[in-house]
Amino acid sequence: MSAQAGDRSVVLALDVPEHALAALPIARRLQELFGGPLRIVHAANDSLAAGEVLQRLRLDANEIGSAVLECRGGEPGAAIADTARASDAAVVVMCTHTGTLADDEIVDGAALAVLQRAPCPVILIHPERGEQSWTLRHILLPHDGTPTTTAALPAIDQLARSAAAELAVLQVAAPRSPAPTESGSFTPNLYIDQPQHEWPAWESEFLERLGWSDQKDPTAPRIFLMPGAAGEQVLRFASEHAIDLIVLAWRGRWEEGRAAVAKEVLRRATCPVMVIRTGG
Repeated sequence: MSAQAGDRSVVLALDVPEHALAALPIARRLQELFGGPLRIVHAANDSLAAGEVLQRLRLDANEIGSAVLECRGGEPGAAIADTARASDAAVVVMCTHTGTLADDEIVDGAALAVLQRAPCPVILIHPERGEQSWTLRHILLPHDGTPTTTAALPAIDQLARSAAAELAVLQVAAPRSPAPTESGSFTPNLYIDQPQHEWPAWESEFLERLGWSDQKDPTAPRIFLMPGAAGEQVLRFASEHAIDLIVLAWRGRWEEGRAAVAKEVLRRATCPVMVIRTGG
């Protein structure tokens, strides 16, 4: 694979500055990795020129550099997703919310609409993160052992190679949790003996299923297994291993009772979360 992740654009959705600018450092770094232009989209009911958008967002021309800045009318989620589609974007970057969330909300309406409509992965950032700088050295993919989740790996692998980042794949073996019913799923025994012969054999087969036949390949992901509740252990692993980006493979269902792990991670993660829609 090439050093760049494909010379594709990054779409950054910006709203009111006190909530949205936390996404700016992440978008800038991703734009460097993907090699294409950074497109900043401000969705609003009124039509504004670029200079007026900068004033509203309290930015100056130096802060956005060579980024393409545009104001789009209509429903914000649709406008952002349409921009991503029209520009063949590699990723959309935005905050989980730009106002106050209700107690039962994980993301606001605009972010959820982008998740449901965007033709590319979406990276969500908590606005409370602020405008601190961001680097990409450690990526985490929670994996449930299904081929649907494995389908997210090519995009992640390409990004990890471009950033020279370490990719960790975590399987969580939850007691009393039903095994995946998807054909071709591969999950470990909860009591697998990691230091002994069982773990190397299982790890080798799992890596082959992920597409790495050579365990000595330096680009191969590191495989981890943890017992416990999936959402809790993903967050714990991310904290203990200084993860810069959590990647979630999402099947496209958001209604009550669905995507429980994704919702918990999105609610509580302190690092950016990339959502790759692999179904629905």
